[in-house]
Amino acid sequence: MSARSNRIAWIDIARGIGIILVVYGHVLRGLVGAHLLTTANPVWASDYTIYTFHMPLFFLLAGLQVDRSLSKGPQAFLRSKIITIAYPYLLWSLFQGGLQLLMPGLLNTPRSPWTLVTILWHPIAQFWFLYVLFLCHVIGFLTQARRTLLIPLLLISMGCALLAMHGVPGLFVLPATLAHCFVFYAAGILLSHALLNWRPSVGMAMFASALSEFGLGLFSHLGRGWSHSLSDIPPSWPSAIAGIALLICLSHLLDLLTRSLGSWFETLGRASLTIYIFHILAAAGIRVALKKAHLTAWPLQLAVGTIMGVGLPLLLHLWLERANLLAPLGLGVKRRSAPQSIPVI
Repeated sequence: MSARSNRIAWIDIARGIGIILVVYGHVLRGLVGAHLLTTANPVWASDYTIYTFHMPLFFLLAGLQVDRSLSKGPQAFLRSKIITIAYPYLLWSLFQGGLQLLMPGLLNTPRSPWTLVTILWHPIAQFWFLYVLFLCHVIGFLTQARRTLLIPLLLISMGCALLAMHGVPGLFVLPATLAHCFVFYAAGILLSHALLNWRPSVGMAMFASALSEFGLGLFSHLGRGWSHSLSDIPPSWPSAIAGIALLICLSHLLDLLTRSLGSWFETLGRASLTIYIFHILAAAGIRVALKKAHLTAWPLQLAVGTIMGVGLPLLLHLWLERANLLAPLGLGVKRRSAPQSIPVI
């Protein structure tokens, strides 16, 4: 457990590593969209590998804690998800969408005012995650995480994802994105007992990390061809599993070996929702500023964009935490004394 609360240290560390990869991936795609980098560049190969597992990781981590959340009562579970997921989704979608309407230079593709209405059924930009995560939690609430219901739903989700890959959208049951993400959310619930009780030794964690890294390299190489470089379809699942396993093992290693570095990643993990919400604005602003300063070299853009895309929202999170403003802004939940970060991403 983390020293701050009853949060689990390795889960926050995994979130911290994962959110860096999320920012990196969006900065990389932003450079391609702004024509500062081409897909022929060798660094573009990292896009497919990262995208196979960085968001599935967050759905699996969310699933790991469903049983514990439901133990407080189903009504409390649903209420908490409305407060910690639906509310920040609506609030910050309206904020970012409105800001992008006022400052279209931040976007590679302009938006219309109608976008602010369609967020009720069509998420914008990175907010698709909160939208789909809330739907997953609604399914968790309706099934009460009962394995007899989850396993059939998991199989249905896998079937929907397979059929969507062959051009059958929605299948009257689950849209393709929800089907893909629910596979990992349900897997997190089903594997929660095993993963939450796994206490590897340093040697075991190092061996499992090396094995997972080999698997990620192999499956991402094969999966790129199998999936035609589409990271969110079933042929990419082996790479996703290997990538998630690698981050879980690395998180245990950081927790076991380097508490100072592990604590830094824990901080990122606790601030991951704030970073996720604001990193697009931060990274896009940095990209535009560097471009206006004629600093268009992609290595500089990628490095500075990723660092600032993580760092600026982190500073904002720490300031809001000190000012006790996380909870009112949907970025934390009120505890006995001060608001703490929401463990959703």
